[in-house]
Amino acid sequence: MKITRTGGNIIIDNLTDKEINIESTIVINNSIEATPFSSSQSSIDPKGKQSVSISEFVAVNPGQKVEESDEKAKKANYYKHKMKSGENIGWTANIQNGNYDTMNSFSINFNY
Repeated sequence: MKITRTGGNIIIDNLTDKEINIESTIVINNSIEATPFSSSQSSIDPKGKQSVSISEFVAVNPGQKVEESDEKAKKANYYKHKMKSGENIGWTANIQNGNYDTMNSFSINFNY
């Protein structure tokens, strides 16, 4: 697996010949829990790539403190958080095989 940051995106390359699953959590500024994909889990085809935008996240904990400027999704109980310069992102993930057995994990911290 290879992870590359290019501007407002993270690109995950699956260098193996097998499908992998990534179960992950993002924490913004050590307080806002979010998900990098449409859910906490995503699969990547053999030799495939997954691009993840890091400029906007869906905050997953209802009622958590988010800025008033964050947009509340209509008819839903979650917020979209738009990243601002200098904010911190912590990303922790488990890499799983096709049977969802954890093979490895990674943790990345960086400023936006």
